[in-house]
Amino acid sequence: MSTLRAPNHPTIISGIFEPTADSVPESQRGNQYGVLTTPSFFQCAGYLEQEPTDFEVNLITNTALNNVLQVGELCMISGRLIVLNDGSTPTLTYNHDTIVQIPRQGTASSKTTNRTAAVGLGHVVERVELMVSDGETGTQLDVIVAHNNCDAIVS
Repeated sequence: MSTLRAPNHPTIISGIFEPTADSVPESQRGNQYGVLTTPSFFQCAGYLEQEPTDFEVNLITNTALNNVLQVGELCMISGRLIVLNDGSTPTLTYNHDTIVQIPRQGTASSKTTNRTAAVGLGHVVERVELMVSDGETGTQLDVIVAHNNCDAIVS
């Protein structure tokens, strides 16, 4: 007997990403267009940046093979994120024409932590308004979302 669960659904995500390695083309020799895969990450740190975490992701696009992302550059990217339940690196599929390059000013880097937004299936299980004492904002909304999207599991 097999147990079927609802398949994973893509999540629409916008955020600032930094490639960690060169783009890898997946095409036949001599082609000008194909799929480019770029290892990257985005940063989250939670409330008051108490738990800094870099989340690995593979950025994938179908474009001209010279549209590679450079290691170390910051890019604002919107796309569809799919996370499988097999422990593999999540995949963000995007349109290369929608990338916004973020220049680095001198040696100072932009404040990029907690600059990611996601839209997807789920329901709010906890919502708390927190007073922020750093003087930047008056109140911060802390939301925990649960979801039941998972791959089909055959037993």
